Amino acid sequence: MNPGKEIFMKRLLLIILPLLLIVGCSKPLNDETLIEKGGLMYHPDTKKLYSGKVFKNYIGGKPHLEGSYKNGEKDGLWITWLDNGIKKSELNYEKGILGIQNYFSTKGDIVTFKNIKLFLNGSWSPVKEYKKNKWENLEEKDYILKFENEKLIVRNGRDTLDITYDNDLHKVIMEDDGNLLDLMVIKTFNGYNDIISHVYNSPTWVDTVQMIRKNYKDGKEDGLETWYNENGQKEYEEIYKSSNELFELSNENLKDKKIDLAIDDLERLVTKYPQDRLASQAQYKLASINLNWKNDLASGYASLRATVNNYGGSIQAIQAQKEIDEFPEYILNKVDSLRKRKMVKEAVEHLIYMTEHYTHHELAPKGQYMLGDLYMNEFRDFPTAIQEYRKVMENFAGSSQEAHALFMIGYIYANVVNDPKSAEIEYGEFLKRFPNHELAPTVKFDLDYLGKSKEEIDSEK
Repeated sequence: MNPGKEIFMKRLLLIILPLLLIVGCSKPLNDETLIEKGGLMYHPDTKKLYSGKVFKNYIGGKPHLEGSYKNGEKDGLWITWLDNGIKKSELNYEKGILGIQNYFSTKGDIVTFKNIKLFLNGSWSPVKEYKKNKWENLEEKDYILKFENEKLIVRNGRDTLDITYDNDLHKVIMEDDGNLLDLMVIKTFNGYNDIISHVYNSPTWVDTVQMIRKNYKDGKEDGLETWYNENGQKEYEEIYKSSNELFELSNENLKDKKIDLAIDDLERLVTKYPQDRLASQAQYKLASINLNWKNDLASGYASLRATVNNYGGSIQAIQAQKEIDEFPEYILNKVDSLRKRKMVKEAVEHLIYMTEHYTHHELAPKGQYMLGDLYMNEFRDFPTAIQEYRKVMENFAGSSQEAHALFMIGYIYANVVNDPKSAEIEYGEFLKRFPNHELAPTVKFDLDYLGKSKEEIDSEK
């Protein structure tokens, strides 16, 4: 190679290699894999404050969000999409502080929000600046926002939401044909909007009012929360807890075997912080606790389904879907475990759940047979055992468990309840239908000695 060319190539490599390293290190991470600590995000491997791009996809691979962090804080443009591929929002962050936000309708209309927060359609939406004065809400599709005499008027054909500005005090009123539905008093302090009081009057209630009083500090909930019931009476008070605090508290309660308290912590987290990054983990953890600690299949399955439905694309949702697909296998394995631990009642409940919810599954005959086996050997409830074995024959004819179930019915009559006549009928049916079955010799032996004592059998041998 020409010496000059060789020198050139070496210099080129010195330039390209660092660039390749930079590109290689900038590969976006799944947002769900980052570790949250003290409100900052850390790299899952290096444990250092994360700077770089992140993503999150729906199940199937469609994008859910794209964004970036700088020194562990959201920074730059964050984009979200609906599961049908339509852009939902563009949120701009600077050092973790949310700035201008663009929300899109299904028709592509855009409205830009900043600073002031008000309650719309069940969620908090910041409102101040507009590129357009019309916004099609993604759900209702008929909200119209405009200013009238220094009031922000929001109408959707039924409700009217008025925001009255009085220096730094804002009164938010929602009415339905003149009837009060919602009233909030918001005080602005150092750029933050703190709720002083919140009164809610449901149209389904008659002359009743529900109120929530919260305390805020620097724009964040802090201190005592007071909840009132529909009669306006104080229902309960609690110290505000962040999503992190609730999650850690659930871990502590679980460690101390305070299962119900752990469940309550996680349910509060999911309810209060449905969009929090810990919400998907909390929902999935609820499934695990209900299934493995409470032995509650219905609640566990519901939590798995909620994880998939509400947090599609997350690691937890993917795992939850896998467990849903394998739920019958899980039930049978759990029954074996419960039986070994002498938790027979719980084992029966699991099998009943399976026979009711997975009638057409390939494992259903096995589950039904195991139910008869439990009543036979664990409860010694022979009439119920015969009943459950017969369900195998009635509901799962042609399955490998059918012959065994018929054999067990004959066996109970012949050797347990001492009913030779019934045993002869059931055994006769067995030989007629399964003459070449591996149990046929045992059936013939029992038939030869039906009703005979041990001494009589021994004398004939």
